[in-house]
Amino acid sequence: MIQYSPLWKTMSDKRVTTYTLREKHGMSHATVQRLQRNMHVSTFTLAPVCEKLSVFS
Repeated sequence: MIQYSPLWKTMSDKRVTTYTLREKHGMSHATVQRLQRNMHVSTFTLAPVCEKLSVFS
């Protein structure tokens, strides 16, 4: 099963909300819901989020 808990922890640490993902980073509401429900999201979708949160660097 996919778990996005590290994403939520990082977002919390950096004070980024799901609203920020949607409004500032252009992520769709449906994608945010899929993440919240630990459903499959493509790496094409996750990579920009990680870059914005400076996970890769």
